[in-house]
Amino acid sequence: MCKNGFLSKWCQFNAWIKKHSESLSAWASLLQIILIPCVIFGGIIAYLQIVSFVSKADLRLDFGTPKAVRYHIENYSNTVAEDLTWGFGIFDLDTPTPFYIVPLVGQTASYVRGNSTIGPWELLGQYGQKGHRYFGFANVSCKNCEEQKWYWIYTKYGSDKESWFIELGNRDPKMWDLKALLLNSAEYIDSVCSKNRRMPIGEVGW
Repeated sequence: MCKNGFLSKWCQFNAWIKKHSESLSAWASLLQIILIPCVIFGGIIAYLQIVSFVSKADLRLDFGTPKAVRYHIENYSNTVAEDLTWGFGIFDLDTPTPFYIVPLVGQTASYVRGNSTIGPWELLGQYGQKGHRYFGFANVSCKNCEEQKWYWIYTKYGSDKESWFIELGNRDPKMWDLKALLLNSAEYIDSVCSKNRRMPIGEVGW
């Protein structure tokens, strides 16, 4: 049956397989040793890439030392936050009208590791004047953040009892009514920053 045509070639191939079966089995075992770890490793890499893509960083501004407010940025997630930006829009309420906008320059950072902080920095620095009241907003974000965080912040420079902040939610307006602020700052602040939401800025260890 194996002398002619296709059957002849098949018989020859089958005979070759039988003759080299031990060598082929050794090669098959070697390939398994090599390929199985590669497949597992590739799966782990793919999983980590998916987790990295899906997971988002959670940055927040934390404030402390009420007499001369300081702040740092904390990453509350396990994910490295990349390309951070943060800034402030702060008015000095006790300068002649119109109010003086404190020239605080926006800041950037390359990254902050998960469950880590960077800072602290003094909020007003050389621009703080004892007894003056300061009010405005702060925000922080990053390239892979879950969302941009916004805050109202108020402080009376040099006082340890008159500094607070509010973290804004998604439904809170992120713009202020400058005209209303100029006309009656205390009334406007009370209207947009309800007292039950104000978080006192206290002494901290950083």
